[in-house]
Parts: sequence; C-alpha cells; structure tokens
Amino acid sequence: MTEERMSTEDYLVKKWFELISLSGGNSRQSEKHLQEILSAYSAPGRYYHNLTHIEWMLQERQQLSEWFRRPLETDFAIFYHDVIYIPGRQDNEERSAALALSRLGSLSIEESIQIRVASMIRATASHRQTGDAETDLFLDLDLAILGSNSNEYRKYRNNIRAEYREASDKEFNSGRQAFLEELLKRPAVFLTKQFQSSRGTQAIENICNELKVPRSPEISVPAKINLTEPPEAEGQENQYLRDQEYQG
Repeated sequence: MTEERMSTEDYLVKKWFELISLSGGNSRQSEKHLQEILSAYSAPGRYYHNLTHIEWMLQERQQLSEWFRRPLETDFAIFYHDVIYIPGRQDNEERSAALALSRLGSLSIEESIQIRVASMIRATASHRQTGDAETDLFLDLDLAILGSNSNEYRKYRNNIRAEYREASDKEFNSGRQAFLEELLKRPAVFLTKQFQSSRGTQAIENICNELKVPRSPEISVPAKINLTEPPEAEGQENQYLRDQEYQG
C-alpha cells in the first residue's frame, strides 16, 4: 500500500516543531509564530514565494545534510527569509531578518543562532558570495530553480510575473533582463561548486532562452572558478526596475 504524501502545510508544521525542539526553544510560544509564518506565505498574490518554495528548500537542505555544519540556523533562515515579501520593495530582506530576530528571541533561542539566521536572510538581498560556505549554499538553494528543467523554469518565470502583476510588461521585462544579464556576467551562476556542477549548465541554458539570446562561447561553465568549497564534515525611481527584486 502506497504511503500517502504529507501535505505541504503538515510537513512544515512537523519541521517547525522539530526545529523548536532541537534548538531548545519555548514550545508554548512557537505555535503562534508558526501560524504567523504560514499565513504570510499563504497570502494572496504569493505565486512563487509561498509555502511550496519553503517546503522544497527544507527538503533539499535535508538531502544535502552532509554539507551543513549548523542546519538549525539554515532551516530557521529558510522559514523566515521571505516571510515579508512585497514585490518592488527594497527592504523585504531587512524586515524579514528583523522579524526573525524578534520571534526567535521571544522563543529563547540561543542568541548566536538568532544572529546567524538574520545574517543569512540579509544575504539574500544581493545573492553574492559571502565567504561563508553554508550561507552560500543557502543562497544557492534559494535560486536553485534557475537550474531546473525547462518546464519548471517556465512555471517559475510565470509565477514571478504574476507576483508583479501591477508592473507593466515594459517595467517587468526591463528589471528581469537586468537581473538575468547580471547573472551571466558572473564567473558562475551559482556560488558553490555543488550547485554549479549540478545545475549551472541548465541555469545558463534557461537564462539564455528567456533572454532569447544564443549561448555564446563566452557564456560557459568555467573550468577554474573561485567557488565556495563545501565545509569539512563534522559528526523611487520606478521601483520595478531594481533588478534584484526579480530574482525569485
């Protein structure tokens, strides 16, 4: 008999209380904060930055568990990194980080965990290399959709467009183009060797297809690139034109 798949919300509830238990948090306060998270990611207009995105990141992080020395911080960052998301605003990441600090503090989570979670969330504002292997892996997880198959990528692009439904096609396309072209100028689309080796080539193909440009010899996966190594295992101008807001 095939086991019935757990719903997205049930999975997130299970993962949240596991996190609270493992981190020694105040379980009596945690349910209220969980409902706040679920409501935020279920808000109208959340076509991509929703509960499914959080579920996928948590599941993928678990599959890559040997890469993470401090998975508690990473999982809390996943839960909170898009908890405040208003398309076009430039302070989503800072406000999400501040909310995470407030809520984790009220749960009596260790201060060092709070600080690291907030730092990881703030790093999603630029998605540039941080010098910290785990943070860079977290950032690559957030943009891993860029290296998905063409059908999944198309759904992602359409969902991002739906979130920016108030922007004109010209506004959206201009900002989106700037973001994608900036990615192609980087030494590699992803920050870590794991993601660049597994998803980098497909990401370049997807981006070039969206931009309707041929993949030139200059746009390739470099043989030698300065990517983050995995850690050793341990036992208002028009606001729509700001390119980082189109990254997903």
